[in-house]
Amino acid sequence: MLNQMQIPVSSSTIHVSIVDNGSFITGMQGSDYMSPVLPGHETFDGPSYIFLLHHEPTKSRLLFDLGIRVDWQTAYAPKYIKLFQEWGMGIQVDRDVTDVLREHDISPSDIDTVVFSHHHFDHTGDTTKFPSSTKIIVGPGYKEEYLPGYPEDLDELETTSDLYEGREVIEMDFSSADPKVCTIGGFKAYDYFSDGSLYLLSTPGHTIGHLSALARTTSNGQESTFLFLGGDIVSSNSVYRPSEAYPLPDQVHISNEHDSCPGELLAKLHRSYKTGGGMDLTRTTPFCEVAGDEDDLAESQRNANKLSIFDGEEDIFTVWAHDLHLKNVLEFFPAEANDWKVKGWKQKGHWRWLEPCVKAVLTSETNLLLEPESRPTIWPLIGPARDVSPNGSSAECIKWAVECLDNCNENHGRCRKDLDSVLPYRLIDVGDDSKDPHLLINDKKARGKYIALSHCWGGQSPLCLTSNTLVKFERGIPSKDIPSTFRDAIQICRLLSVKYIWIDSLCIIQDSTKDWREQAAQMCDYYSNSWVVIAADGAPNSSHGFLTDKRRKINVQRFKCPGLNGESEICVRRKGAGGLHDSFSHHYWVAPSSSPLSSRGWILQESLLAPRILHFTAEEITWECLEESRCECQVGPHHFEVERPLKLRIDALPFHTRWINLVNDYTNRSLTRQGDKLLAISGLARKMQEDKEASYWAGLWSDTFPSSLLWWVLDRYQTPGALTCFSKRIIPFQAPTWSWASVTGRILLTSETIVSDLENFSVSVTAMGSDPYGSLKSASITFNAFLALVSVQKAEEGYKLSAFSTAVTGGNQMLSHIEPDVQDNGYYDIEIGKKYWMLLIGHTASNAHCILIREVQGRSDTYERVGFVHFFGLGKFKDIATKKECDIGIDMVLTVKYDLARVLGGEVNVNRKIAGKFTAKIIM
Repeated sequence: MLNQMQIPVSSSTIHVSIVDNGSFITGMQGSDYMSPVLPGHETFDGPSYIFLLHHEPTKSRLLFDLGIRVDWQTAYAPKYIKLFQEWGMGIQVDRDVTDVLREHDISPSDIDTVVFSHHHFDHTGDTTKFPSSTKIIVGPGYKEEYLPGYPEDLDELETTSDLYEGREVIEMDFSSADPKVCTIGGFKAYDYFSDGSLYLLSTPGHTIGHLSALARTTSNGQESTFLFLGGDIVSSNSVYRPSEAYPLPDQVHISNEHDSCPGELLAKLHRSYKTGGGMDLTRTTPFCEVAGDEDDLAESQRNANKLSIFDGEEDIFTVWAHDLHLKNVLEFFPAEANDWKVKGWKQKGHWRWLEPCVKAVLTSETNLLLEPESRPTIWPLIGPARDVSPNGSSAECIKWAVECLDNCNENHGRCRKDLDSVLPYRLIDVGDDSKDPHLLINDKKARGKYIALSHCWGGQSPLCLTSNTLVKFERGIPSKDIPSTFRDAIQICRLLSVKYIWIDSLCIIQDSTKDWREQAAQMCDYYSNSWVVIAADGAPNSSHGFLTDKRRKINVQRFKCPGLNGESEICVRRKGAGGLHDSFSHHYWVAPSSSPLSSRGWILQESLLAPRILHFTAEEITWECLEESRCECQVGPHHFEVERPLKLRIDALPFHTRWINLVNDYTNRSLTRQGDKLLAISGLARKMQEDKEASYWAGLWSDTFPSSLLWWVLDRYQTPGALTCFSKRIIPFQAPTWSWASVTGRILLTSETIVSDLENFSVSVTAMGSDPYGSLKSASITFNAFLALVSVQKAEEGYKLSAFSTAVTGGNQMLSHIEPDVQDNGYYDIEIGKKYWMLLIGHTASNAHCILIREVQGRSDTYERVGFVHFFGLGKFKDIATKKECDIGIDMVLTVKYDLARVLGGEVNVNRKIAGKFTAKIIM
């Protein structure tokens, strides 16, 4: 009963609206918020709800939280933004909350107070959009712990100083001496308007000074309803549901898609049942406990326990900030939420969060298996499978790895059988229990069997081969000095009875540019000639290790079922689905959708060139070769496309479709040194050219060269026109601007067949070193082409920039939209109102396909590519291209040229006239 929670009686209410400004976060990890992780909740997405509170008696308007600010990518510290990428989180926001309010005639000046539940970026929005008269309210200890914020405090990454500058910041005081302070449901509460309409609650735990709120939405003087505004008091419904007051029913009504599910089936996912506690507590206590990097985990758990009592009341509706499962239940601003009870929101939304669990258990996404593996299966459609060992170096794991290797060697016709390969120039002799590993230098004819390690540096490796350590490493490398990831790899080598391993940071002299270039050019052979590659997918860096990750302890549900010969057991566990990157892991019970390793640029060619790979993921070992893939938890090879690694998924694709897929995947990965853009994929290009009679020019192939000039930059979710693109010019240049390898952004190469409009076409490229597929010293393209003079203006909503021309009949008309090559959260390396040229690369029956170029300031007749032009009418282009206003003929010769001497300040001669034709040089 509400009176047992000591909520003071009042007839005063406050108007509440829930505002959605499009703030949305993807890829949050269930293991960061709940323990154990429920099936279907390994990763989850969520909005960031904002609450508008209007106190009619005082005409006061407050906002509880502000969601995500639109300029979050530039407002916060770059290393903070990088963390989101490393965590695999996606962040998007449509507009600031002030824009939403203005649409309904509420000005920012109408908001007198903003309450921050806490300091995290997805709650504090952008207060600079409010006048200085708008106050900020924060919880106890907030100022000392988190202010002034970045960049005034370079160590405080999670909040920014501009939010607080020039405005009053009020820190709540919940001391009992204040007559406005009371206790409600175990929380210290502050009666904000002194009339019982709104209470601010002290709920520290997730962070210091975390605040929640309790808003009275209806009242008849004696009976009231309330909205509990949770902020991040919890981040999963599983840590406070079910409860004694609101138990798990016999039939759980989820949603229209899954109208109901037996409560007993879901109860078996409960922590109590899984730890042998039976069914007694599964209906009346929360499924999980709070987990993760809380400021005070014990306090967070106490908060969840208290929240469970609030949530069990039929007159209190709980809404925490990121509850995605309520989004289709709630009505958003300008609608009010005060009549939530009449509309049945609590009943409709209370169990919707269990829908992923139902899908995981009841649909084809579930992996069903029988144990033990040796027992003849009595469920042919389910089949047998294995338990996963908690240690990747266990006897069971090594036995499984040897079986995979033997099966490949004996039965796979496409996989290489030669075990006596040419050895790399340097190798690590792994030694044994009585002898430390040491560096071995081979002659060019040495042959043998070796393993190569594919790993994520994760910053500077604590142990590297340098000019100073070369002789020392030859004598021996003490095991205690070897980072955990390398030590684990050496252990696997010994267990597989392989004497040598190649590790890049220990076999390439890291402080020698000459040695780096020479050895990097050989990586194609080093990986393709190895007996097997160990891929340390589960290790984010060289110090982490990959054999004993806690995520190998996989959650398995066991069900007793009638069988052919009496009762049998069926086991259920969550099955994964394809992630943004190729994860090389079949299952993602509690792991991210892609491993740290699979986000690295160099790893793409390592994984595609290796004849065999043992992936040591965070959850299990997986295997891939040229013919099949397997995982430790299953008996047979993978059959479904989503289970198979990238190598096998693209193997049958046509050459150029394969290359388009590879470039798109590769350019969405990270490189520590952007100057390695061409080098890190050079081995793959060299290998692919063995099957193609075509030249390779700076990441493009000669037989599709005109159309492959039509690449453009996407955001990481492959959304054309998205405002979340990051793409910068790589300096010093190592590729021409007409190549996708000249920028850092994610690239889409066109697959459309066009008729080339480039005449007298020629290309010249000069490599920086000995590798013709690596970084370039110079490159040029020369051709005759159509051009059109245009101005660039801001585009309407949904696009970035547009090209206009006054040469079109009817005056200044928009021709097409432009995708800049360089873009950074709304900044483009293209100036509004300036003149640019559209260069016609080719056409289809009705459309012109162009790129945008500009003259380099201070360098007469020198140009560079700056963007891609969306397709538009061919007739319109030829109309303006032949107009006199362009002051340029259609037989103009363009010498598109990139020259390192120019970049380094050297002298380059420019010929103004050649045989009566104008000659321009374009830095590319």
